[in-house]
Amino acid sequence: MYQRSRPTIRDRADRLIRGATVGGIGGALALTGVFSTMAAMYFSGKPVAAENAPPAVPVAKAPVQAPRKVIVHVVHRAASGGSTYARVPSGPGQAPGPAPLPPPAPVCHSTPSHPC
Repeated sequence: MYQRSRPTIRDRADRLIRGATVGGIGGALALTGVFSTMAAMYFSGKPVAAENAPPAVPVAKAPVQAPRKVIVHVVHRAASGGSTYARVPSGPGQAPGPAPLPPPAPVCHSTPSHPC
């Protein structure tokens, strides 16, 4: 079997990549030119005709909001001593502890310009 040398295969791949890149750029420029030419040919430059405007729609007046009638019906029942009601909060179980000590006095760092 015949086997090509590595530099020949590499050079051929480089030419293929370069050709594909140049072809892609050329194709993009060609499509840009075609689309810009078509746009220039079919653009009339005239303003949009008023006859294509949508028909006028009558404006309905806003609805009036009225407050609803609230019916309040309160039923008073005597407490039956059951557990359905929340308990009354009670005080703490013990007396508070002593207050914390104040922080110590800051340490004096004397310097010649600021003696203690």
